[in-house]
Amino acid sequence: MISLHKTLDPEWVELMAEARKMGLSPEEIRKFLNRKHLGGSITEITASPLN
Repeated sequence: MISLHKTLDPEWVELMAEARKMGLSPEEIRKFLNRKHLGGSITEITASPLN
């Protein structure tokens, strides 16, 4: 039997926690991460809804 041990990157965990604190839902985070082209500045991205 093969055992797969998965560990979470602490920086990713912190990033996801901060996104949740900002009020982003898991689906909004998923959509953001799946975007092929972000374009614009970080301010524009965080200030606009994720579509």
